[in-house]
Amino acid sequence: MKTTNEIKKYQAGGCIIKSTIVSKKEWGKKVNHLILQKSDISQHAHVVKGKAVLYATNKADEFYLDALENVILTHEEHKEIKLPKGKYFCYGVKEFDPFEEEIRRIRD
Repeated sequence: MKTTNEIKKYQAGGCIIKSTIVSKKEWGKKVNHLILQKSDISQHAHVVKGKAVLYATNKADEFYLDALENVILTHEEHKEIKLPKGKYFCYGVKEFDPFEEEIRRIRD
C-alpha cells in the first residue's frame, strides 16, 4: 500500500492547524496548557481537548501540537474540529493593515 505525506489543514476562525513532519527536536519548549489562542477582548479560546502535548516556538502564538490520540479543538463561537492522532503546527491568521502599514494577528 502506498503511503502519502499529504499535509492536512484545519481552520477555526483565526487559528490554523496543519499536519507537520518537522522533527520534535525543533519544536521548542513544552508548555503546561492546551490553549492555542485566547482573545484579549472576549477571553474566548481555541482549546485542545484530549490527550495531547503542546510546545511553544520562539514566536508568539505559534505552537507544535502532539496529539497522542484523536482530539477535539473547541472554541465558544466555532464548530468543534476533530483532529486525528498526529503532529501539527498551529498558528494565528495574520492580516495587513494598509492604513497603519503593519501586519497583525487576527483576534477573534
